[in-house]
Amino acid sequence: MDGAVSIGRNMDGIPMADELWKMFVRGVEKAVEDASGSIHATTYSRNGRWNGENEENAVITFEGLLKTAQLKSDLSWLARIYWQDKIALLLGQSELIGA
Repeated sequence: MDGAVSIGRNMDGIPMADELWKMFVRGVEKAVEDASGSIHATTYSRNGRWNGENEENAVITFEGLLKTAQLKSDLSWLARIYWQDKIALLLGQSELIGA
């Protein structure tokens, strides 16, 4: 199973300090690595939105998820300690399309 995790930078409508944001992203990357073992990419955008407000975000894409319950538990814990309303988790099967 493949997937992506999307996280926002804001805490109560205010962007996290740079160092805290780096720690949050790294915590999510570690949770994904522990559950899947293979991160494809971490991408950043300034065009994210949450509750109608602009917000920087990061998306971590991965393949080979083996420990779904562990990942969900770890993401829930990270949401609590970084004051996040939600963390988005998308799971599915990638399909390679040729020319």
